[in-house]
Amino acid sequence: MSANSAATTAPEGVIACRHTGSFLIVFYMLAIMWGLRNTYQNTPSALDLLVPVSLAFSLGWWAIVDARLRHSPIPFLSQSWFVLLAAFVVPAYAIWSRRWAGLGWVALHVVIWLVLATASMQIGAFLIYGQP
Repeated sequence: MSANSAATTAPEGVIACRHTGSFLIVFYMLAIMWGLRNTYQNTPSALDLLVPVSLAFSLGWWAIVDARLRHSPIPFLSQSWFVLLAAFVVPAYAIWSRRWAGLGWVALHVVIWLVLATASMQIGAFLIYGQP
């Protein structure tokens, strides 16, 4: 059995779980990168543009694929809005598609993202600058 046939015969729940799990790994890695980037706030960096663009792209792509897996795909001409306005449109999609559970998931992941970014910034600053 090839890898392609195994992926096509997997149940949709497994595919959706893999998709969301992969997204969350990328989402939280971007939080760590953003926190570490903020240890050097006075120095310009390519990460100032790369992290927000990557975050918007990953959020938008997750919503587009998630909608397709839920059998209510987002129209092609509307998909660009899920990347361009990801900070607003993707949480609204998650809340719309999952109702109250979506609101809880959005709040939970925003808090975890902020805590992880702040913790990585504090740990990075401690490792670089030492104790104050």
